[in-house]
Amino acid sequence: MTDLELLGELERLAGRLDIELRPGNGEFNGGICSIHGKKVFIVNTQLTTQQTVQIFCRELSRLDLSGVFVLPAIRQRLEGN
Repeated sequence: MTDLELLGELERLAGRLDIELRPGNGEFNGGICSIHGKKVFIVNTQLTTQQTVQIFCRELSRLDLSGVFVLPAIRQRLEGN
């Protein structure tokens, strides 16, 4: 699976977890935060696809995904963080 395909799957997973994706740019890496009680994933559009994948994996690996179907390749990547 390419980094671009992996990123697409991670974005879909975030959507299934009801996490809103918000693109932005600036001097930040990005990550999940709460805005008015809603989970929001701020994504820095200036980062490379590989960097963005790493941030998605770091953030999503912190969540309880036990009740969510996650593709085996994605789950393996998340567990590696």
